[in-house]
Amino acid sequence: MPRGGAVYLNVAEKPSVAREIARCLGGANCQGRPGLSQYNQVFEFPFELRGQQVHMIVTSVTGHLMEINFPKETKDWRSFGIDKLFDYPIVKGVTKRHEAVEANLKREAARATHLACWLDCDREGENISFEVIDVCQKVNPRITVLRAHFSSLTPRDLHRAVQNLGTPDDKSAAAVDARQEIDLRIGAVFTRFQTLLLRDRFSGMPEKVSYGPCQFPTLGFVVNRYWEREGFEAEPFWQIKMAHTREEVPVVTTAPEPVEGPPDGGAASPPHATEANANVNTPPPAAGPPDNGPATPPAAVPRSTAGANRVVGQVTTTQFKWARERVFDKQAAGLLYEHCVLTPTVTVRRVVRKQKSKWRPVPLATVQMQKLAATHLRFGSEKTMALAEELYQGTLLSYPRTETDRFNVNAEELRALIAPHQQDPTVGGYAALLCSEASRKFNMPRAGQNDDKAHPPIHPTKPGGHLTGDKRALFTLVLRHFLACCSKDAEANEVVVHTECAGEEFTTQGQTIIARNYLDVYPYDRWMSSTIPNYEEGDTFTPTSLTLEAGATTAPDFLTETDLIATMDRNGIGTDATIAQHIQTVKERGYVKVENMRFRPTQLGLALVQAYDVMGFAALALPKMRASMEADLVGIVRGRENRGAVVIKHVAEYRSIYRRAAEKADILVASVGRWYSSRSGREQVVSTDFSKCGNCDQWTTLVSIQDEAQEFTDYSLRCDTCRLSLPLPRGRPTATQHVCPLCRFQVVEYQGEKGVHHACPYCYSHPPKLSGDIENTLGVMRCFQCSHAPCPLAKARPQLRICPNGRCGEPMELIKKKDGAGFFIGCRGYKNGCKHSVYMPEGIEVAASSDVCTVHPETKKLVVKFKHGVHPPDWSMNCDADFKAVSSSPNRTW
Repeated sequence: MPRGGAVYLNVAEKPSVAREIARCLGGANCQGRPGLSQYNQVFEFPFELRGQQVHMIVTSVTGHLMEINFPKETKDWRSFGIDKLFDYPIVKGVTKRHEAVEANLKREAARATHLACWLDCDREGENISFEVIDVCQKVNPRITVLRAHFSSLTPRDLHRAVQNLGTPDDKSAAAVDARQEIDLRIGAVFTRFQTLLLRDRFSGMPEKVSYGPCQFPTLGFVVNRYWEREGFEAEPFWQIKMAHTREEVPVVTTAPEPVEGPPDGGAASPPHATEANANVNTPPPAAGPPDNGPATPPAAVPRSTAGANRVVGQVTTTQFKWARERVFDKQAAGLLYEHCVLTPTVTVRRVVRKQKSKWRPVPLATVQMQKLAATHLRFGSEKTMALAEELYQGTLLSYPRTETDRFNVNAEELRALIAPHQQDPTVGGYAALLCSEASRKFNMPRAGQNDDKAHPPIHPTKPGGHLTGDKRALFTLVLRHFLACCSKDAEANEVVVHTECAGEEFTTQGQTIIARNYLDVYPYDRWMSSTIPNYEEGDTFTPTSLTLEAGATTAPDFLTETDLIATMDRNGIGTDATIAQHIQTVKERGYVKVENMRFRPTQLGLALVQAYDVMGFAALALPKMRASMEADLVGIVRGRENRGAVVIKHVAEYRSIYRRAAEKADILVASVGRWYSSRSGREQVVSTDFSKCGNCDQWTTLVSIQDEAQEFTDYSLRCDTCRLSLPLPRGRPTATQHVCPLCRFQVVEYQGEKGVHHACPYCYSHPPKLSGDIENTLGVMRCFQCSHAPCPLAKARPQLRICPNGRCGEPMELIKKKDGAGFFIGCRGYKNGCKHSVYMPEGIEVAASSDVCTVHPETKKLVVKFKHGVHPPDWSMNCDADFKAVSSSPNRTW
C-alpha cells in the first residue's frame, strides 16, 4: 500500500459480490486474506481511480448488521403493558451473530481514507449502507463516504460504477427505518395481544399467534377467496348454440385464443365467476327442451352437436357464438330458441376483414418474473427470488429486484447484450437472427409504464448454457422474455362474420397468422389455429345444428400464486422486493397452506380473520391501511414525507384499533372458540371460602386447572351466587385484606416471575378505564399497571400528552414527588436525555388525569384538589392559557 495515498474500503452486501468486485477491478493484482469474520474475506489491490493511484480494500457484510428491538425490560409479555409498546423507546444495534462482521469492518476502516458502499441498489441496500457507515465512523469519524451504483456484476457495470461514485441516499434508508419501526410496534402489540388471549385457552394453538401488518392483508386475500367460494350459489343459464357444415375448399384461417393476455404482457387473472360448458369450441352436454318450447326441432334443423371448427376432407363445420352469450331466464331462453327453430334461415349481415397484432411483452420486472415462474415453471415466489439472486451473484442476470419495465438504451447496446447468447443450446439460433441485420427481426422493446430510476429491467448478462436444473429453467425464461422483447409483434389477418337468425345475432371469427415473430421464441403466449369457410355478405344458409344448452355458473377457484402476487401488486401490498417474503411468511406461520398449487386458508387463518371481522375490524385484513403506509414510504423516498410523521400517523391508527379491540377481547375469544375447542385439563377445588365477592359479598371458590401435559397450573375464582368466573394470574394466589376501591373485590397476592405481585380478581380480567387511560386492556391488568391514584397498590403513572419537545416524541406522565409533597409532569424520554418537565403549583393534595380534552384529543385533562380550593378543579394542558404558557418551556414551575 503506498504511504500517504488514498485507501478505499469497498463494502459489498454479500461475500460472493465482494469476490466478484475484487476479481473484476483487481484482476491479477488482487490478493485475498482472511477477515475477522469467518465468511467475509478481505481483498486488496492497487487501482487507478479517476487518474490517481489508490489502494483498494474489498470486503463484505452478510445483509443487515443491525436490528431494532425493544429493550430488555419489555420482554416479560405478561407483566409489561402491551399498550406501552406503541411508543416505548426502541434500540438499534449490531446483532450478536454479526459482531465478527462489525469487528472486521472496524479493523479495515481504521486505516481507510474513503468508504465506498457497494450494497444492493434498493431501499434495503441503502439502509444497510448507513449501518456500515455507522460502524466505520465509530473508529474513523473523518472517513469520506461514497456510494457505488450498479445493476449487474459485469466488468462493464462495475468499472463504470467505481469511476462514478456518488453519495448514499438517506431518504431511502429513512423509509426502511420507518417501515421497520411501524412493523415492530404493530407486530409486537397484536402478536402479544393474540397470543396471551388465545394460546392457553384453546387446544391446537401455536406457541406464538403472530401478527404482521403486511402478512394479515396477504392472508385476507386468501380468506376472501375462500368466503367467495363458500357463499357462492350456482346460477343456471341457457344459451343457443349454432353450427354450420359446408362442403367446399375452406379459406385457411386461424382462430385466436379465447383469452388473450393484456397488452403489457401481464398474466390474466381468472374471472371470479366462470361458466360451465360456455366455450364455443367445447361440445356441451345434452339438455332437455325448455318450458313452453317445442319438444323436437323441425326436421330441417337436426339436433346435432359439432366440435371445434375443423376440416374433414372438404367439409368444414363452423361454430357460431350467440351475441347474448347466455340468458338466466329459462322461459325467455326457450322463446328465443323457438323463434330461431321456427325461422331457421341464417343471413350473413356483415363480414369484417382486418389485420391485427399480438403485442410482444414489455421488458421484465420482478413481479412479472414471479408470475411467469409461478405459472409456467411451478416455482413459488420465494424460490424464484432465491434462484434469481444466485444467478445475479453468479453474474448471469442483472439485479433481480426492480420495478422498471422499460429499457433506456439504444439498439446497439441491446444487440451487444443479445450477441453472447447466439451459442445457447435452446434459443441460440433465434438470438443469431436478432443480431443479423439482414434478417430484420430485431425491434426496439416496448416501453412499459414503470421506471424506478435505479435498475434496468431484468435481463441476462452472460450465457447460461452450462446451467442445469431449476437455475437453467429460470435463466431460460428470462432469456426468452428478453429476446421476445427485442422482437417484432406477431401479425395476423382476421375475419369476423356477423349473421342473423330470427332477429338473434350470431358471430364466428378466425385469423391467419402471417408472421409469428416473437412467438417463435416465447412459448408462454399461444395463438392456436383453426379455419372457417369463405362467407360473404348476403349469403344465407340453414344451420346444421341449433341447440339450446343448459349450464351453470361455477364458484371461483382458490388463488394460485400467480393470482396472489398479482392481487398484492395491484393493491399495493409489499414491493417487488418483499412480496415473495410476505407470501412465505403466511405459509410459515401456519395461516395458509398450498394444495395443488392453490392457496387455502388454515383453521387458524380463518378463525383470526373472521374474529376481527365480527369485532368490526375487518380493515386489518384489507389492503387499504398497508397500501397507505407503502405510499407514505414512497413519499419519504421522494422527499414529500417526514419519517417521524409517517411513523406517528400509522402507529396511532393501529393504536386506536388495538384499544377498541382490547375492549372487545371477549368477542375475539368467543369467535375463535367457534373454530377451536377449549383446553382440557384436570380441575380441582382449592378453597371454598377463599375471599369475598365484590358484587354480593359472599364467599368465592378458588379452583385450580392443570393442563393434560402438567406443564402449568392456572387458577380461577368463582362466585356461585353471581354465576361469575374470573381467571387469575399464573402463580399460587393468596387473598389479602386489601379491598380494591374500584370493584370492591379482595386483592390477591401471587408469586410472579420477578417477585410478589398483586392483582384485583375483577380488574385483572375487566380492566377499568382509569382517567381515560388504557394501560393494559388485554385482560391481564395487575395492580402495578393500574393508575388509580387513591389506591396504594396502583403504581402506573397516567399519561397526559406527547412531549412538546419535537425531538423527543415520548409521553408525559403525572408523577408524585419522592417526598410526597406535590406533583410534577415529567417526560418518559428522560432516559434519552430529554429534560422537559412541568412542576405543578404547591398546595395540591390530589392530582389525577381525567377525560380526553374535546378540543385537543391528544391531551388529557387534569383533576386536582387544592388544600384551600382556590383554583378551578379541572383544566386541559393545552386549553388553559396559564398552564399552556408554562408547559411550552422545559423545567418551569407554575
